Amino acid sequence: MPCQPPIPPLLTPLLQTPPKRCSLSLLTSVLSASTNWLLLRFVYTALREESLNDDGTKGEVKVLMMSWLRGLELWRDMGRKLGVDFSRSGKLSFLDGLGVKFGKGVRDVEKEILNAAQRLKINEKQRLLVILDGVDFLAAAMGAEVTEVMDMVTEIREHAHAIIVTASADAPLMQVRNTPLEVNHSALVMSLVHQATVVCGVRGLETGAAKDISGILRIGRGAAEGSEEVEEMEVLYFVEADGGVRVFERGK
Repeated sequence: MPCQPPIPPLLTPLLQTPPKRCSLSLLTSVLSASTNWLLLRFVYTALREESLNDDGTKGEVKVLMMSWLRGLELWRDMGRKLGVDFSRSGKLSFLDGLGVKFGKGVRDVEKEILNAAQRLKINEKQRLLVILDGVDFLAAAMGAEVTEVMDMVTEIREHAHAIIVTASADAPLMQVRNTPLEVNHSALVMSLVHQATVVCGVRGLETGAAKDISGILRIGRGAAEGSEEVEEMEVLYFVEADGGVRVFERGK
């Protein structure tokens, strides 16, 4: 197990505050900095919390995760270091988006996710957290319109207590916009920001790599209702070899 605590103290307000009903959290990454470590800690917290209810009442949390970027074996390896068991049937369900036949449409993917949610058998005392890892890759691979993907996200939100979405935010995709792919990608990410309560973005250091700093994490408000409650901050983080993560302020 990692030497660092599973939840870095500076991230306690973000990770251990139950999300509001139908809320959307957006995690963005770049090629030089991945959100894997942060996403795992959202899963870790959800599986150990007894409540995701707005009124604080007790209730089991179940997690449904679909990843279009990483297969189950990789998530198992990363999760094992933190104590997250991706084989935990009944509590955590994983859908391998890498195995999706891209001849299908977005609606077919939506049905697959909703069917998986039904198999988790959520009752009135339980809450469902849905994670869509790499939804921008899904849109690009299928050549889907932004409206199609956002309609899927909206439909899934209606069947879940909360949803977490990850997407890339590299500058060439967000700022250049010379090709239809770049235009659609930028439009999709901005649409997600408008629906998000919180936006967590990781990026590399402007000065390049450092042996004791993996990157920068910025926690900001989205444009959705309730975002004013988000505690904004920008911190540095270091992902250690054993899977532990140290999060600290600049100069410390």
